[in-house]
Amino acid sequence: MIFKSKLPEINIPNIDIPQYCINEGKRRHAQNPNSSDFAICDGPSGKKLTIYDIESQSKQLASGFANKYGFGKEKDGFVVAVFSPNMVYYPVVVFGILMAGGIATLANPTYTARELAFQLKDSSSQFVVTQKAFLETTIEAIKISGQEIPHDRIILVDVDQTEVGGGPVHIERVYCDIPIVPYTIGTEKEASERVAILPYSSGTTGLPKGVMLTHKNIVTCAEANNTINYSDGYYEGKYPSRFMGVLPFYHIYGFTIVLLIGIASASGIVVVPKFEISNFLSLIEKYRVTFAHLVPPIIVHLLNSKDSDKYDLSSLKHIMTGAAPLGDDVLSQFKKMYKGIYLIVAYGMTETSPTVTSRPKNHPSNGSVGLLINATEAKVVDEDGNELGYNQVGELCFRGPNVMKGYLNNPKATSESIDSDGFMHTGDIGFVDNDENFHVVDRKKELIKFKGFQVAPAELESLLLTHDDVADSAVIGIYNDEQATEFPKAYITLASNHDGLSPEKKIELALKIKEWLDNDVAPHKRLRGGIEILDVIPKSASGKILRRNLREIETLRKTTKTQPKL
Repeated sequence: MIFKSKLPEINIPNIDIPQYCINEGKRRHAQNPNSSDFAICDGPSGKKLTIYDIESQSKQLASGFANKYGFGKEKDGFVVAVFSPNMVYYPVVVFGILMAGGIATLANPTYTARELAFQLKDSSSQFVVTQKAFLETTIEAIKISGQEIPHDRIILVDVDQTEVGGGPVHIERVYCDIPIVPYTIGTEKEASERVAILPYSSGTTGLPKGVMLTHKNIVTCAEANNTINYSDGYYEGKYPSRFMGVLPFYHIYGFTIVLLIGIASASGIVVVPKFEISNFLSLIEKYRVTFAHLVPPIIVHLLNSKDSDKYDLSSLKHIMTGAAPLGDDVLSQFKKMYKGIYLIVAYGMTETSPTVTSRPKNHPSNGSVGLLINATEAKVVDEDGNELGYNQVGELCFRGPNVMKGYLNNPKATSESIDSDGFMHTGDIGFVDNDENFHVVDRKKELIKFKGFQVAPAELESLLLTHDDVADSAVIGIYNDEQATEFPKAYITLASNHDGLSPEKKIELALKIKEWLDNDVAPHKRLRGGIEILDVIPKSASGKILRRNLREIETLRKTTKTQPKL
């Protein structure tokens, strides 16, 4: 059966992302006498931009692309890689790119040069927006990628505007005052077809792929979530509505749900470039933050913090969590410790822009991820693709205007993920109860979720196989209770020249291999679960890695509390 949203129907405008966010933000700001005095603010330095600053600077950046570099609507579809931690210029960068007719591809700032090079080449990026601290990685990545990106197309977005020399320029030097007519959208066809944002995701399996999100995809998700937010009273209260911008904006959760909805709702966004518990708590107190979007590991930090009672957190009334499962034990602990704060649960994926379900603040805490959001349909299917009914466990699939256009340059992966009826297959196993709450119980896909970030086992396995001492490899995720997340763990067999190696030497060699890999990948991909040497990697007759066998071994060790012997 097809499950439909129980929430009221909403009108999704056929409009581009900058128009939607800026027009909504100005309207909401004018309507609410208790609005924040800034649209976005750099938490550490205090640098602030209003909605009008964002609008004017975005237009100036778009003019700079057109008049200083020759990019604009006549060369529409040019791609700019945004390779930076959260910063106050983030909305200006994205809106400026889109106003000039371009596409923004969002890159993880913890990437190594090799990882960034892959995204630059795959997305055909022509500019890179970054910060001085990431220049060395950026320049090396450009060299590896083979992309023609001159150094004067590296745009810096540091709050400190000190020049670095050698070509890279600060964003405010790219601004141009020559008026241009920004690229806009006014038809349903263009809104649904025009790619705006290109984040990278591993999907249900495999290496990272460019997720083509259109203006309609993003606007649908923003409008649906904002409708829920208003009906649930998230923006009401003693203090002006303010969001904590700690989740990375390159991640679709932080990008749509924090950055774009924050601007469209006239909520002041307090930018946190890097999470550190004391700094996080002090910024809530300093800026009187009312709404914090978090992931389970940060919630665990809040539960374990001995400093939380040193700060005035009375302004904080709502916390939303998503990107990874939150256990019921953590949820109940949180409710006991922070009685005045509502905890809201949401669920989705990059390919759905991201949200597909939400559990509002007064919704029963029944272990579910809530109800279908507006404009979204769902089905649950068995292994043969047959549709299931209530309380029947199968793969969760979703359809709606928030579902991606497809994977960039990868029609095979697209057809494997989106079926002929337009449903996105999530790879998550779950069911729908009699009250139409969605429950996620397992994952069909092999991806590892480390603190909300995707880690593709295939990528780490391929990298391990390039090491001279490794003959075969397999990677799985093992759950860490203390940090409420999965850790990547590798299993390897050694090259034949190491036959007869003593257990002590094996441990020594394994640690060297782990250190080698950890130095060549982004932090979230490191082998925090360790590395173990086996005599043979368990595989099926067809050669497929039997990860289930490895998980069963880990489960047995956890229950018997035994440690592996090398």
